[in-house]
Parts: sequence; structure tokens; C-alpha cells
Amino acid sequence: MSETRNTPQRKIILSSLMQMHCHPTADQVYAYIHARHPKISRATVYRNLSLLAEQNLIQKVPIPKGADCFDFQPHPHYHVQCEHCGKIFDLSLPYFERLEQQVADKQGFILHKHHILFEGICPDCQK
Repeated sequence: MSETRNTPQRKIILSSLMQMHCHPTADQVYAYIHARHPKISRATVYRNLSLLAEQNLIQKVPIPKGADCFDFQPHPHYHVQCEHCGKIFDLSLPYFERLEQQVADKQGFILHKHHILFEGICPDCQK
């Protein structure tokens, strides 16, 4: 039962993630929170980020060449990562739910979601 209740720490973590306006790693979320709430432990931040992602209140963005990031927008959408600065950006591209059905039909899997991460060079790094 403690896993689903909305604890004060969970509220702080969710609020902090929303205030950061980026796609931070768990370490970056912890550093942001620790500066404001030094009594909240790293383990609490990590555990609650995982729980919030499992509850679909935030999105965990798997990063193949680095630490996973977190997105305060829980709806399914795609991301692009800059190969120079490493920042993650949201893409305004429709999420293709039918892709899961097409893969499931051809491969026999039961799919629940998919992640596609595009890579390129952001406008700031192109300058």
C-alpha cells in the first residue's frame, strides 16, 4: 500500500521534475532536490522516480549510450538526443500506436509500449 500513496517526498520529486523543464537523469533530479531538500536521500529519489514511471505519472526515457532520463510528460511521445551536447528534446510527431500492433502481428509478441530515440545535432550545436 505504501507504494501507491502520495507521500510528501513523492510530491516534491514530481514537482521538481516538472520545474526542471528538461529531461534529467536521476542524478540530476537528486542534485536539484538535494539543494532544496537536503534531508531527502538519493535512494528515495531513485525509488520514487521508478514508482512514478511505473504509475505512468512520468515517463522514463531509455538512453542507449547513457543514463536513462525522466520526462514529466507521461503521454507516449518520441524524443531526439543531440549527439554533441547530449540534451534530450521532445518531438512533436504523432505516436504510432499501430506500430506495436504491426510488430505483435508479425513477431507474436504482446507489446505494451515502444520507445524510439532519434539522434542528431540540435539547432544550438549547429551554430
